[in-house]
Amino acid sequence: RPGPRIVLLAPCSSRCSPQRMARRARLPQRRECVVAAVASANLALWSMGEPRGTLASSAEGCFRQLSSFVPCVGSCSAALRPGRAHATSVVCNARSQPTPSSPSSASPSDAHCSAHTHVAGGAPAFRLLSSEAVPELTAPVRGRFAPRDVLSVLFKAAIPDELRNPSFRVGTTKVQLIQDLRACCASLEDVHVKAQLLLYFQGEEAWVHEAAALLRGRATEKVNSIPKLPEQRKAVMLQEASEIPRALASFLRDMKPRLLAEGGLDRLPATQCMRRLVEESQGNYSPDAEEAAERGTMHEGAVATWALSRWPPPEFETLPGCYWLSSAPLDGALDAGDGGVGVAGKKKSNPSSPKAGSGVKQEFDVLVADAEGRLCVLVEAKAGHSLYQDLPKALQAQGRLFPASSLVRVRRSASGAERELKVGARPVHIAYVFGSGEGLEEIVRRSAWSTEAGVLLRRQLLSSRSGAELELELSGGMVNISFAPEFIVESQARLDGFRERLVQLLSQGDLSLWTADASSAAPPVEIGSLAKK
Repeated sequence: RPGPRIVLLAPCSSRCSPQRMARRARLPQRRECVVAAVASANLALWSMGEPRGTLASSAEGCFRQLSSFVPCVGSCSAALRPGRAHATSVVCNARSQPTPSSPSSASPSDAHCSAHTHVAGGAPAFRLLSSEAVPELTAPVRGRFAPRDVLSVLFKAAIPDELRNPSFRVGTTKVQLIQDLRACCASLEDVHVKAQLLLYFQGEEAWVHEAAALLRGRATEKVNSIPKLPEQRKAVMLQEASEIPRALASFLRDMKPRLLAEGGLDRLPATQCMRRLVEESQGNYSPDAEEAAERGTMHEGAVATWALSRWPPPEFETLPGCYWLSSAPLDGALDAGDGGVGVAGKKKSNPSSPKAGSGVKQEFDVLVADAEGRLCVLVEAKAGHSLYQDLPKALQAQGRLFPASSLVRVRRSASGAERELKVGARPVHIAYVFGSGEGLEEIVRRSAWSTEAGVLLRRQLLSSRSGAELELELSGGMVNISFAPEFIVESQARLDGFRERLVQLLSQGDLSLWTADASSAAPPVEIGSLAKK
C-alpha cells in the first residue's frame, strides 16, 4: 500500500535490545517505516518457543524501551490490534505460527487509523511559532571554540587541497594515511591524525614511529586474514607491509619542503601552543556521530507522523523521504532554459546525480500534496536548531527544483516509487519542524551565532599570514578567539540580510516554523495559508 508502514517488532528474547531489533530489521528505512513495539500479549505476540508469560513480559519491557528510543511510538498500543488493515508488515524471527491474541477493547482512535499509518493519539505535538518574535541579530566579536575545531581549520590553512588526504604506495599496497590509522585505532579521529601531522611538520617526529608501527601491523594482519593466498604472493605482500615505516618517513620528508615553499606552515601558531591544542583536543568531548544521526532519524520519523495528522488523507497525501528527479513546465516542454535541470519523463537512475546543479538540495524529509496532486508544502525536520544555514538551501531548491507552474517528478527513497506532482503559480510553502522545543528567538539566534562564529573562525585563521598574528587563548579546555573588525562588519551584513528575508517569508505566509511541544497538542493548521498556495 502507498504511504509509510507500521512494523510490529516482537522480541526474540529478553536480551534483544530495541536498538538491535531495529537494526536487524533494517529500520527505519529512510523515514519509510514507523516503528512500533509489541506492547502486550494482546498485540500480535509470536511464539518464540518460550513460555508465554516470559514472552509477554519481554514484549512489555521492549515497548517501554522502544517508546523512549523512537518518540513516535508512544500511545500506539491502544491504536493497534492484530488483523487490522494498517498493520501491513510484521518483522520478527518467529520459529512457529503466530499465537492468536486475546480480545482487546476497541479504542476510539481505531477509526482514524488507515493504510497511511496515521496513529491517532500517538502523533508528536508541535506548536506553530509566532512570526512576530524574530529577534535582532548582532554579529559576534569573540568566539569560544573546541580545540578540535581550531585544529581542523589550521590543517586547512597549512595543507593545500591536494595533500589533505595523504596517501602513498608500497609496491601494490596503497596506504591512505588518515583512514588507515583510524582503522587501526577506534579511538582515533581524523582531527587527531591531522593534528599530529601538523606537529610533525613543526619538528615533533616521535608520533610518526608509532603511526608507522600501527600501519605495518594492520597491513600484516590484512595479509594473514586472506584465505587461500598463494605462498609466493603472501610473501610479497608481507614484504611490502614491512617496508611501510620506511615509505611513510620518506613520504612525509618529501612533503615538508613543498609545504614550507607554499608558506602554509608559517600560518601555524608556535609549537608549544600547537602541542597544547593537540593535548586538549584528545581529552575534548566529541558528540557521537552515530548517536546524532539516530536522533535526527527519529525526529524525521516523528515529523512524518505529525505531518500525516496535520494534513490527513484523503484531502492530502504525505510523501516522506523523497528525492527530486526532474521538473518541466506544465505545458510539457523541456525546461531547457534552466540548464542542468532533469527532464520529466526520463527515468533517473541515481538520486544523487548532480543534474540539479552542484550543491543544490535534492532530498526532502516530507512532501505534502493535495487530492489533485498539487505540491503544497515542503516539510523539513531539524532535530536541533539549524535554520540559519539550512533555509538558504531550501529556498534555492524551492526556486530551482520546484518552480511555479511546473510538473515535478519525485521518488520515494526506500520504495523507489515515482510520482508526478504539479506546482501552482505561487511558491511551494516551506515548513520547518524543530525538535529542540525552543522558541523562535532562541532558534534564530543560536543557529545564526553558531554558524557565523564558525565562518569568522575560518576567516580569522585562514587570513593570517603568520602564526604570530594569531591570538589563541586556551581556557577551561576551550579556545577563545577575537575576530577582526572587518570580518565582524561582513558578518553583520549577512545577519541583517538573513533577518530581513526571514521576516519577509514569514509575513507573506511562504514559511512557517514549528517546534516540539510536549505539553499540549499542536494547533490546527490553517489550510488556506499553509497548504493551498
